[in-house]
Amino acid sequence: MEELCYRVHIDSVLTVVDATAFADEHDTNMHTLTAQDQIKGADIVLLNKIDLIEQEQSLENLEQRIHEMTSCTTTPIIRCTRANVPLELILGVQKHPLSDEKRSLASDEHLSKKLKSSHHLLQDGFETFCYRASRPFDTLKFDNFIANIAEGVIRAKGVLWCRGINRFVVFQLSGRRTNPFETVTSPVRPD
Repeated sequence: MEELCYRVHIDSVLTVVDATAFADEHDTNMHTLTAQDQIKGADIVLLNKIDLIEQEQSLENLEQRIHEMTSCTTTPIIRCTRANVPLELILGVQKHPLSDEKRSLASDEHLSKKLKSSHHLLQDGFETFCYRASRPFDTLKFDNFIANIAEGVIRAKGVLWCRGINRFVVFQLSGRRTNPFETVTSPVRPD
């Protein structure tokens, strides 16, 4: 891993902000320390899902709040829908050069400690879990489960093995929105 640190560099730190969730004063997930730290640490902010915000003034207010959080009025905020952004705006911008000091922090030892620690999620009350099915899901029962999912669930994603479908089903839930079932080729059923 340390050898890789000398071949790659961090070009910039991007943070994607969901405009609809950020605009919702009652969305406590957007006001967690984790969310705030991600915005504060951004070199570039992608303000996503702007098509779901009705007024230009609302977008300007969101941008002002983001600038207040970053403590920098020059942090670029790129408005986008479905995170569709011209790559030249986010790649090769060299906003975050990696010094030798930062390279040493990216050593195997440091990274393994960071990866094992998820206290930043726990301090905000986030919990995670992984479920492996021993048999295929019934799609109707799964749809019903998702329609009645607990209020506190803010993110869910996975690759599902569903009865009667000979492809994997990719599932994503963000807030109260889900994607339509997308499928990907499955050479064998999941273990």
